[in-house]
Amino acid sequence: MTRIAALTHVRNVDYFLALWIKYYSEICGRAHLHVMLDGDDWTSAVDLSGLQVEVLTGREGLRVRDDSRLAAAHTRKLSELFQSYDYVIRGDCDEFVCIDPAAGLSWPEALSETRAEGYVYCNGVDVIHDPTTEAAFDSRKPILAQRRNGVLHKGYFKPNVMSRAVASSAGGHRADGPVVVSAQFYMFHLANFDEGVFAQRMQARVSDAKGGSYDSHAVTRRSVSAVIDTCDSPLDFDEGIARAHPTVDTRRQDCGLQATKVSRRNCRVRGKQGVFGPYRPTLSGHSVMPRKPNMRAKSSATVPLPTPSLGQIGPRPR
Repeated sequence: MTRIAALTHVRNVDYFLALWIKYYSEICGRAHLHVMLDGDDWTSAVDLSGLQVEVLTGREGLRVRDDSRLAAAHTRKLSELFQSYDYVIRGDCDEFVCIDPAAGLSWPEALSETRAEGYVYCNGVDVIHDPTTEAAFDSRKPILAQRRNGVLHKGYFKPNVMSRAVASSAGGHRADGPVVVSAQFYMFHLANFDEGVFAQRMQARVSDAKGGSYDSHAVTRRSVSAVIDTCDSPLDFDEGIARAHPTVDTRRQDCGLQATKVSRRNCRVRGKQGVFGPYRPTLSGHSVMPRKPNMRAKSSATVPLPTPSLGQIGPRPR
């Protein structure tokens, strides 16, 4: 039997922690979810029974130092987990890894893609909110059924799935090795999925940090949502993925974009109800917008994205 674990860390983000637990418990089983609580100065209100929970100490409240400390904690924890597991899905508590349903693969089958390098990078989609056409988030309805826009950003093409302990950069954005992008894994990043939730979370994180160490990152995250006003000329989703696919930079072990006219920073994904869903046959019909200044977004294809209210955002495990 294939043994799969999921690993995350969290600090004062109960909403996303609850969603993370519900989603990954359907893939791995609740007993195989490993949560690192950052700091002993807070207590989560989420039900953590049956999970593997560790409290991390040493928090300084300085973003760069704390990110490095968390990266080291992840590397240590991965070394422990691979004594018992075949695969680990690792990411922040607002990152949700899905298999492209068109691939027709089970989780063990899809994860075998990691065997060559020990990991693969997921195709990252930053889900964003268009307040001019989309209502505020309704917790009674599925998240992605209420959102139809996303950003393809090289920073969120991350090595979220692995078959060996892999050292990574702060934030888990880069693995120690070549960039190998998955043929079937996608990662939905939900940090910006709702303007109201996003604003509250950013205010809390800025207040929780010392010396304004989180301010610049908060500005960067706000700029992701601003893409909604600076994009035009949508591309077919598959073409956008091809243009945004990382290539290996052997000098920096980093990814860049292939030589096209698309912005090197990101592309915007368009679809009336979502980027892709567990019940659609293919990715075609979706579109992607290159990020360009002074251009207005336009709508395009419709693809339904049915999901339960707080959990399923991708295909159920098989």
